[in-house]
Amino acid sequence: MSTTNFNTENNTYGKLISSSGTIFQIPRFQRDYSWGDEEWEELWADLQTSIIESSSHYMGYLVLQSVEKNTFNVIDGQQRITTLSLMILAAMRNLNSLIAQQVETENNRSRLENIRARFIGFQDNITLISKNKLILNRNNNSYYKDYLVSLTNNLPKRGFKETEHLLRKAFEWFDKRIAELIKPFPKDRQGSEIAKLVENIADNLFFTVINVTNELNAYTVFETLNARGVKLSSTDLLKNYLFSIVDSDIQRKLNSDSPNEIKELEDRWDKLVSRIGSGNLSDFLRSFWLSRYEFIRHSNLFKAIRQRIANKADVFRLMREMDADIDTYLLLHSPEESNSDASSISKDELHYAKLLKLFRVKQHYPLILSARRKLSDNEDFIKVLRGCMVIAFRYNVIGNLPTSEPEKLYVDVAQQIENSKLDNSRDILLALHELYPSDDEFKDLFKNKKLSTIDSRNNKIAKYIYSTIETYLTNGLSYNIEDKKVTIEHILPQSPKSGWSNFTDSDLDQFTYHIGNMMILEERLNKDAENYSFDKKIPIYKKSSLSQCKGIAEHYSDWNPSNIKSRALQLAKKAVEIWRIDL
Repeated sequence: MSTTNFNTENNTYGKLISSSGTIFQIPRFQRDYSWGDEEWEELWADLQTSIIESSSHYMGYLVLQSVEKNTFNVIDGQQRITTLSLMILAAMRNLNSLIAQQVETENNRSRLENIRARFIGFQDNITLISKNKLILNRNNNSYYKDYLVSLTNNLPKRGFKETEHLLRKAFEWFDKRIAELIKPFPKDRQGSEIAKLVENIADNLFFTVINVTNELNAYTVFETLNARGVKLSSTDLLKNYLFSIVDSDIQRKLNSDSPNEIKELEDRWDKLVSRIGSGNLSDFLRSFWLSRYEFIRHSNLFKAIRQRIANKADVFRLMREMDADIDTYLLLHSPEESNSDASSISKDELHYAKLLKLFRVKQHYPLILSARRKLSDNEDFIKVLRGCMVIAFRYNVIGNLPTSEPEKLYVDVAQQIENSKLDNSRDILLALHELYPSDDEFKDLFKNKKLSTIDSRNNKIAKYIYSTIETYLTNGLSYNIEDKKVTIEHILPQSPKSGWSNFTDSDLDQFTYHIGNMMILEERLNKDAENYSFDKKIPIYKKSSLSQCKGIAEHYSDWNPSNIKSRALQLAKKAVEIWRIDL
């Protein structure tokens, strides 16, 4: 961030908007106005609370991009800025109503013009042309300027877009709230009460304003704030960039197909965002980019896109390429929402994708995207997917090895697939060999593994491990880790009662969640076993239909640290056979 040109300051809405000659404009292709009743009600309630308590209300981050002197693009914050402008206009309409009733005519007219000059618009000193302080996007600005700023009495309701209706409804909503607010006061006081309300809006509502010099810096700010848990719409920034390219290309060439091309781009973009979700788009975009182009950090992604996407043809090519990868990304990101009955997704693919999500490993995304695109044999693709699952299980889940290091290797292999240097599962998995712990290494890691099943994810992983081993031992049916009829049994209980004196306090910490101390057990039997001593548990284990439970009951007369270690080693040997890649 040290090389990024931006500054940050806290500003009240009044200080921000009333600066002389300042113009705030929503980029033409940024999303339309979308706030509704819930957001209006919340903002109004917050304002009233701040007035009653004589306190300030924080409106969040406002990201601005300097365009020219006193002119700023609103990169993030347009819904809030637009709504506040509508609130001010609603106050002005109420003043207009008082003027029409000849209530304090001169005073209210002065109040009206003062509010307009401070918050809504001004006359340029040089050209003497009236300018609005807020310019909305291409779908909203005409209605805002022609009907709302002009304070049209009977707002038209036919022939307008849904987003224009929202602007009207917001204006009318605040108009009604303000009318209700001033109603208890005598007529000759209502104008001053409206003025007080506007002053409270100006003084009590404040933003953290981040002013950047260009789109690249804006994107960096987005990434930084998102990393700190502040959710901003960085996707809007990218969208505006892509649309501006197409629009400028159209304007430059005076292309008669321009409306159709903009509409096509809008449709493609909306479909992309609706399928992936705006919150996941940045993640998808980076995975997509890594799979096709070069390794890039999140903070440099927008810069990389700008360098490669320079004209209309590039934009539509990018959209087509992203469309081609959506299904694969969603399989990895949201396998629970994928349909295994669909012809494009096999049960094996869905199974391995669900496991990878359970393991919380994402470094393989670019590789899987490339493999899905380039491998002609679907069985080959499934082998790659399973191989990534096995590597993730050995490396990440059991080994708990560094998670940052594998990413560059996955990306390198992904790009080799993309460039047809690797064209089969065997060569691809061989290229990932350094991430694959050897059998001896894996066995040692497995036999010493601890999984605190208090954590719900670890509980599912434990169920997966023991269920998979059970299936392997019996060559029988697989078990669904979501099945509540099968649970994790801690042989040495998590809260042991009497009968466990052969375990010290230190042993309890070491062995309760040890891989050798757990197994799957039917829920009804687990309830019977409770926290009893081992000798009381044996008859219960014998009732189980599961081979691991019966094996414990048959082969162990006592349960102690030595037996836990011994069983862990036996499980580790089976694990080596189960979770392996045979090339």
